[in-house]
Amino acid sequence: MRTNESIAFAILVVVGVSIAITGVIAIAAPQFASEMYGVTIATNDVRAFAWAAGARDIAVGGLLLLIGWLARNSRAIGTTLLIAAIIPTSDAAIVWMVSQPRPALALTLHLSSAVIFAALGIWLRR
Repeated sequence: MRTNESIAFAILVVVGVSIAITGVIAIAAPQFASEMYGVTIATNDVRAFAWAAGARDIAVGGLLLLIGWLARNSRAIGTTLLIAAIIPTSDAAIVWMVSQPRPALALTLHLSSAVIFAALGIWLRR
């Protein structure tokens, strides 16, 4: 594996593991995870959405790791990161639409993740 591919794979591992850890936190501590996400859980029934989001994040993190391992190509990994930027972008849009007052920390985390994913994706595709 060349240096660029090694760097690309390392970036994808960090991103994939981070997303999977976020999922584990959502399943283990849904109230905390929902507050960090930017939408507070009001009832026990709504915990199901936090658990579903947690399962989604674990699966997405695993898929990113699998894609990186199979591709071992910086352009493919860059494309994967560009596509993955859709997740925090849509998360920020959801938080913006439903949370009043709008939680600055959550929006900052979602939007900065989207920018970082996109910037790394573009950089790796060059």
